[in-house]
Amino acid sequence: MNYGDRSFRAGPALSGPAQPGLRHRRPPPYYGGWALLHARQPAEALTHFREALRLDPTNEWARDGLIEALKARYWVYR
Repeated sequence: MNYGDRSFRAGPALSGPAQPGLRHRRPPPYYGGWALLHARQPAEALTHFREALRLDPTNEWARDGLIEALKARYWVYR
């Protein structure tokens, strides 16, 4: 392709991950819960926190998020 005074050619196609050995890791479910809680969607956040606690019952971030999501449902705690 020709863009003004610069000429660009398509490079070789990528056939694998950017760095060999790196694997894509999924973020923990409580990340989505906190994002939904900050977006003022506590009902949806509850499902993420419950899933995180199902996977790891000792997760303090998920436990704290669950408490905050439950409190956000009631006007007294807002």
